[in-house]
Amino acid sequence: MSQFAPVSITVYDRVDHLKKTIEALKLNPESPDTVLYIFSDAARPGHEDKIEKVRAYIRGIDGFAEVRTHFQDRNSYFRNIEEAREIPLREFGRLIRMEDDIVVSPHFLTYMNDALDRYCDDARVFSISGYAPALPDQASQAAFLSKDFSAWGYATWADRELTSCLNRRDYYTAFQSNPAAKRAALRLHPTMLATVRLIERGRANPNDYKASAHQFLSGTYSLKPPKSLVRNIGFDGSGMAGSGARSTRFDTEYAVERPHLPDKLAYDETIDMILFNQYFPKSWRMRLNVWKLDILGRLPDRLYFLLRKTKGKLNGRLSASQQRN
Repeated sequence: MSQFAPVSITVYDRVDHLKKTIEALKLNPESPDTVLYIFSDAARPGHEDKIEKVRAYIRGIDGFAEVRTHFQDRNSYFRNIEEAREIPLREFGRLIRMEDDIVVSPHFLTYMNDALDRYCDDARVFSISGYAPALPDQASQAAFLSKDFSAWGYATWADRELTSCLNRRDYYTAFQSNPAAKRAALRLHPTMLATVRLIERGRANPNDYKASAHQFLSGTYSLKPPKSLVRNIGFDGSGMAGSGARSTRFDTEYAVERPHLPDKLAYDETIDMILFNQYFPKSWRMRLNVWKLDILGRLPDRLYFLLRKTKGKLNGRLSASQQRN
């Protein structure tokens, strides 16, 4: 068995993205001694050729200690990502988790494995994050603790019980019973409370919000590098969440040097204030978005689902009109 944590990647139909992800990983010196898991979801009707093209590429991947493939026989996005967490954690006790659109720095695996070793007994560290938004140079010169959980290349240990956190839905109720955590969330994360209310009412299911909510409520953190070690190339209109939208909002430069891991970790909320302000800059657009989420969370079920149905019909008509033109 490898001395390093395994890397687990989920993929659907984006073979070109996956190639860039794999080639970047292979530039990390730990790759020849790292077990690579790839979880390939089964095809939806009409996508069979694309999925076979992805799997043909996967069968030829080399440069790792071992490549363990899981080719699903029925399409289920949620089953695929859950197995991509649970199977490596069960077999290794730790994992490094990625998707097919995360391109990493050559320092990525060093940072992840060193942090997993150094902080495994520090119960405050819930996960190791490879992503950080572009922060001012003076914000932090070393890895730091944050309430922000990012799924864009992260690592964790089996005993942190990530899956239990992601299966939980009652975070809004938990915040009402924990005034200190609620105040911290209101200071740092303006959309947190409105979003977890949507989650609790079965109207949304973003895993990154649930993991961040867990960190607010449990007094745990993600460890962030001072400069990002990953780049998300999925904001090009492709992928499950793409919907044709393109964005450069989360673009960032790689860290040139290997991040410093401090021996003693202390949470500094002022750094987190700077970080969260990169995601949620104070503006009328942000206030409008928070107001909209709050209203959606308060609506009666009947009215909420009627609005969703109406919106779906309008989007369908708009799509058909665009195709005709």
